[in-house]
Amino acid sequence: MGALSAKNFDVSFITRTRELIEMYDNSSGELGFTLLINALVGLIILPKEFSAQNKGKFKDSFLKEKLSSFQELIEIFKYEEIEISYDGELSKQKKFSFKSGSPYSKVLPENVRIGELLDRLRNGIAHMHIIPTEYDGKWEGVIIRNFNKSQKCNFDTYLTYSELRSFALFVATKYIDTIKKP
Repeated sequence: MGALSAKNFDVSFITRTRELIEMYDNSSGELGFTLLINALVGLIILPKEFSAQNKGKFKDSFLKEKLSSFQELIEIFKYEEIEISYDGELSKQKKFSFKSGSPYSKVLPENVRIGELLDRLRNGIAHMHIIPTEYDGKWEGVIIRNFNKSQKCNFDTYLTYSELRSFALFVATKYIDTIKKP
């Protein structure tokens, strides 16, 4: 793994997190989902907080870009309805739903900015609005939702293991690719 450095903790953390995700590729195990959710939370929170404290070493301009700028994200966050297994029952679930404004209106995935997506993912996970789905006794995916202060859902997504992994690697790689040069 990358060298640990207190001086460059944010860079070391992101580099090591990406290496850990790359090392662990177990799409059928619950440990894989746990690792990915933990990694994604760290990748969302740590760089943002370091930047807020002016300690960050990243040009995070990619956070202002829309999902449409990245084909791999359009493939993950699609606006479609899918069928999933939840508590042993099949149900329909939106693959991706993002609402904004007042009154709420739907925003197509390609028009959502990466920073907005990360904020809603962070809030959904932090407030325990995450639901695992299973098939044949194994985790198949996760539903992550975010609710506004009025308890109205303004974000809903379903991610399979491979999509969660691809997205976490995308975020880590984007940050690493934008390290500010001294």
